[in-house]
Amino acid sequence: MKKKLLIVAGANGFLGRSLIENYNKKGTYIIGLTRNQILDPRYYNHKNIFLKTYQHSKHSLGIPEIIDDLNLKSLSSITIVNAAGPAHKKKTYKDMYNDGIIRFTEIIANDSLKINANLINISSISARESVNNNANRIKEYGLAKFKAEKLLDEVFRNNKGNAISLRFPAVWGIGAPGSFAIIQKAINKKLPLPITSIRAKRAYINIKSVTGIIYNLDKICQEHSFDKHLSFEVSDGDFTLLEIAEMISEEMQEKLRHFTISEYLIKITLKVLMPTLYLQIFEELSICNTEYKTFLEYYKLKQVK
Repeated sequence: MKKKLLIVAGANGFLGRSLIENYNKKGTYIIGLTRNQILDPRYYNHKNIFLKTYQHSKHSLGIPEIIDDLNLKSLSSITIVNAAGPAHKKKTYKDMYNDGIIRFTEIIANDSLKINANLINISSISARESVNNNANRIKEYGLAKFKAEKLLDEVFRNNKGNAISLRFPAVWGIGAPGSFAIIQKAINKKLPLPITSIRAKRAYINIKSVTGIIYNLDKICQEHSFDKHLSFEVSDGDFTLLEIAEMISEEMQEKLRHFTISEYLIKITLKVLMPTLYLQIFEELSICNTEYKTFLEYYKLKQVK
């Protein structure tokens, strides 16, 4: 019986680990690619999961060779999900993101074409916002993601193959990093959070929604050839930080404690001391899912016909 193959670049990350867990339940062959060997112990010695480290050359991650070495044959389809983050070894954010995002995306696109794989590229909503952001790190990150998408436009305009970029806002869920990790830690330690007065709403998305969206798009790519690169912005909706913290505490089955501090004081403090976190909480960001839903409905109708 033929099996699907999922290849996850960035298998150590929050999204990579969640994808592996989700697809493993469906009996799919999975190759998890990482830059180092710090791998989740849950995935060792599993018959369908193969964990590989890579050191990319100028033109390849060596994915075709990895598949050959594993002797995976009679595959019904191959999907590559590029969820890798940039390696933090460069002198400037610009250098780090140029190499770790733009160049890496080009290399993984080359490998996907070699093995006739569908490519799902995890982009960021900051690709849309990059021109307006003042924080240097977010600006360079968003610009690199935007350039990587434009590169995929060019690559798949000239070659047959399916490629989709997904621009997600902040992804929350149990085990999420960054500010979400701080919220989880506070809930675990029963510490109150000063978030009651924060009224700003932003788009967020839960990790379960992310893996579900990727799975649905993967199925469409397997069944239909559109031979180009498409980009979609997707979210679960707009929420305050308090609403997100309440949902996290519900998933953790723990009580959320919170209190009121002047929103103005929080804004000033974060803007001076933690500008990136300030942008993540207070800058307006809404996402319309219409384009993604239209795409999904079109191919579902096409399948019925």
